[in-house]
Amino acid sequence: MLTKSSFVRSNQFSRSRLAAAVGVAAALGLASAVPNVQATPTPYIGVNFVEDNNTTPESLAATQSAGLYPQTNWNNTPYLGKTGNQETAAISNLNNASGSATGVSLSLVYYDAYASPYTATTPDGILLNNIVKTGASAGNVDTFEFSNVPAGTYDLVGYVALDTGIPDFIASFIGSTTVSTGATPLVETESASTPIFTVATTTTAGNYFELDGVSPSGGNLTLDFAGANSVNVGIAGIQLLSAPEPATLALLAIGGAGLLLIGRRKWA
Repeated sequence: MLTKSSFVRSNQFSRSRLAAAVGVAAALGLASAVPNVQATPTPYIGVNFVEDNNTTPESLAATQSAGLYPQTNWNNTPYLGKTGNQETAAISNLNNASGSATGVSLSLVYYDAYASPYTATTPDGILLNNIVKTGASAGNVDTFEFSNVPAGTYDLVGYVALDTGIPDFIASFIGSTTVSTGATPLVETESASTPIFTVATTTTAGNYFELDGVSPSGGNLTLDFAGANSVNVGIAGIQLLSAPEPATLALLAIGGAGLLLIGRRKWA
């Protein structure tokens, strides 16, 4: 018969053994052996760049879901000119992925723009259909600055394409935290209207890059983008995401190790 007093004694005994097992697991480094689990970031703001070349379609409808991290309510830029000289553009009060105004603005300095000759038949194809480029000089840098960004930690996905030339680029955040793509990732040549998202690396050509874990400085997040050796690499869109807090399985590992060290106790 399990009385209240015997249950308390049993429970105290089990907890003391569990505490000892946890200490053993920690000493053995079992917690550190379990990798952190990163949740999926939440889409916050998406911007689709539109070049004034009358390709159809160029803009994403509010109901169309696009992107590596799918979202609706993409913000389409005004038509961007392509003079080859330094130009500027801005969009104020961007909508978030739910369609609500955020008060966040985007200003950009760029040198050229390009519209794909392909007819996009999917939302992802529309997203990659037009690009903002660095123009005639390999030394040019396109700058994209978000302002009035709420405090927090963000990830950024840049969607990229190449019309011709050398498929490499450099992208980095400038601000309180600098995060870079590293040594010249490779970009896919713009292609069919039903793209498959592939991350750009130094060995594999892709159509997006991701910069993670940055925080605004004074409400500003600034992305610099340039072709390392090419003037024909460009950004087709930018997706700003709320970065998740990292979760860990370390406690589960310790608890599991503790359970392994505790023998079964029969209650009578």
